[in-house]
Amino acid sequence: MTDIYDELLDQGNTSLQAPSGAETAPEQPDVYDKLLDGYQAAEKQRLQSSITQAMGTTPERAATTQSLAKSSGLPEDVVERNFDAVTQQVRMRELQSHLAASPILARQMADPQFA
Repeated sequence: MTDIYDELLDQGNTSLQAPSGAETAPEQPDVYDKLLDGYQAAEKQRLQSSITQAMGTTPERAATTQSLAKSSGLPEDVVERNFDAVTQQVRMRELQSHLAASPILARQMADPQFA
């Protein structure tokens, strides 16, 4: 996607040029054009990084990772690297929460045959 302002800066403003017989100073790069080009390059790099990261996982795995990160309070990249351990830890916390809320369930879960 091109930016109309960047295109105008790249073309230069021909209507404000000196007459053809007059001496002109050598053309210098426009500061604003440089800034805009730098911004667009950084934006392109961020987009490429996001696409590369997205290609490495399925949407279901990404959603589960986000959910686990929210539940555990850990950053998403840590959860992704330690997915199985974090999943087990979160499930254990949920189970302990249910057992604390229900003494009868806690008593039944103490029996290995029931658990």
